[in-house]
Amino acid sequence: GRPLRDPLNEPRHQEDPQLVTLSDCEALLIGCGAAKQPTAVRAAELYTSTYFKEKVKFAEALGKPWAILSAKYGILQPDSLTAPYDFSAGQLTPEELREWVAGVALQLFSWEPFMGDGPLLSLRSIRRLGIIAGETYVTPLTATLATLGVEVLNPCKGLGLGQQVAWLREFTNSQPLALDEVRELETAAILQ
Repeated sequence: GRPLRDPLNEPRHQEDPQLVTLSDCEALLIGCGAAKQPTAVRAAELYTSTYFKEKVKFAEALGKPWAILSAKYGILQPDSLTAPYDFSAGQLTPEELREWVAGVALQLFSWEPFMGDGPLLSLRSIRRLGIIAGETYVTPLTATLATLGVEVLNPCKGLGLGQQVAWLREFTNSQPLALDEVRELETAAILQ
């Protein structure tokens, strides 16, 4: 195969504090998306938004084990066959959100992603976990995981959707946003 690149050590990224911090994480979770394929496919292909696709490119370029954070399923492995659904974290009551967070923590505890020839990981060995998702997901997970000794790194905290996509694209050397992608992000921001 082709040699693996180490984007975190490229000169333009060495001074980015978000990436320097994220380079220390052992694994990454990326948020799901509202737009989905009409039929069951691999979870990494289920969500069709520009934002989600950029998070997948970022996760793959980062070279860390990664999975998808779903309001319905909790943690989804990228290769797991997943049917489309219409559900978001915003639909959860406070009690349901607490139950979801506890379920995600339990899934993380038994999560054993395989990364090439690298080690199997679980929450027992993860001390720094990167999450790129909406605050509805990140905030409650951060508090719960902190009680388990896991620091959550959220490199896109405080950035709007367009800013997040631009940041992700800069990291993965992707082209700037096209007009239809800008409109898609604006519509998604209105719906959140």
